[in-house]
Amino acid sequence: MLSTILKTDVAEEISIKIMDAFVVRKNINTNKEIMVTSTSCNIVDFATFKEEIIRNNFKIIKCYISSDIPNFDKCICAIISK
Repeated sequence: MLSTILKTDVAEEISIKIMDAFVVRKNINTNKEIMVTSTSCNIVDFATFKEEIIRNNFKIIKCYISSDIPNFDKCICAIISK
């Protein structure tokens, strides 16, 4: 499943380089230094989300807005196939 943050009436789209998504970095958590991977962020409108999926030769099986994802207000989700 793919998901992205939904912003109604998006004035600005935000994207972080996907190649940086799994770069290992140090993180301090509960006074312990641990190595974790970074994440990527992509904030787009609904139309752009669908266009990106189709442009990359995927078929959209289902596309919907979910409010069931922890720590996010609403997310666009898609079930896709090749």
